[in-house]
Amino acid sequence: MIFVVRESLNQRMNFYLQEALTNYLPSASLEIKGEEQYNVNLAKPMLGQNLKNEKRTLGKFYPELPYHTSELFLVDKYVPDNPSVSYRFVFKKAYQIDNQDVSNKVCFVWGMCSYFYHGYVDIDLKTGEVIGLKIKYMDIK
Repeated sequence: MIFVVRESLNQRMNFYLQEALTNYLPSASLEIKGEEQYNVNLAKPMLGQNLKNEKRTLGKFYPELPYHTSELFLVDKYVPDNPSVSYRFVFKKAYQIDNQDVSNKVCFVWGMCSYFYHGYVDIDLKTGEVIGLKIKYMDIK
């Protein structure tokens, strides 16, 4: 019984996240891997400044150094002084972004899997609006 209650609470957060991301990731099947409160900003929305060393592309994976990582920004807004909640998630089923299957993973013994792509999203707690959404690729090396 405890397992059923705990699992239903976990799924409630998954449904909340998927509803918030409907406009940006339609029909994506997500699994939350972490949640942080109090303006952690895992998706790193711009802080209202023009950062000279920061390069962002909407809808395309942009390579970073070292060569085996890249990231793609789908939402990049900053809302000053509003509390936000941040989530880290993975894609449970095949999903294409920029001609990449972002559900790609390597599985080891007994279903232990390592995901190549992780999603990061920041949601404004007052409005429920997505203020930052980033997908990051990191090769296992």
